[in-house]
Amino acid sequence: MDPTIFAAIIGVVGAVLGAAAGAGITYKLTTKPMSDRQIFRVWHIAFDSSVFKGPLRLQYAQIRATKQGIEDIINAVNTGDIRGSAEKGKGRTFLKNKEWFLKMENVASRLDEIRVLADKLEPRIDFPTAAQIAAQAQERNENLDKIDHERDEIIETMNEIWKALKIPTLIKPSEVKTS
Repeated sequence: MDPTIFAAIIGVVGAVLGAAAGAGITYKLTTKPMSDRQIFRVWHIAFDSSVFKGPLRLQYAQIRATKQGIEDIINAVNTGDIRGSAEKGKGRTFLKNKEWFLKMENVASRLDEIRVLADKLEPRIDFPTAAQIAAQAQERNENLDKIDHERDEIIETMNEIWKALKIPTLIKPSEVKTS
C-alpha cells in the first residue's frame, strides 16, 4: 500500500476517534450526576402546583388544565423536565435509593390513575336525559373523590421522602384551606 494513502487513512481514523472522544467527554461534563436530594428538590417544584392544592371540584372548563398539570408532573417524575421552570432534574430511574425508587414507582402509578380518572370527568353524552345527567354527576363525584384520595396519598409519600431529605413538605390537598 502506498505510504501516503496509509498515512491518510491513519489521519482520518485518528480524527474520527478524536471527535468521538471529545463528544464523549463533553457529554460526561454536561450531564453531571444528581444526588437523590437534588432530584427530589426539583420534583418539589412540579408537585407544588395548583393540581395538588385544595379539593378538586372542577368546572368542565378546568378539566383540561388539570389533566395538563397531571401530565406535566408525570413528565417531571419520568424525565426531570418541569414545564415552565428553568430547573432541570432527572427522572426516577436515576434514583440511587432503592426504597425511594419503589415509592416513586407507586407515585407514578397513582399519577397514571389520576390521569385515567380525569379523562372520565369529561362529559360523554351530547344531549343527556335527566337520568343520564344524574348518573354522570354521581360518577363524576365518585371520580373526584378518588382523585382527591390519590392526590393525598401521593403527597403523603412525597412528604415522607422530603422530610428525610430536609426538603420542605407540602400540605395534603384535602387539608388546604379554601375560601
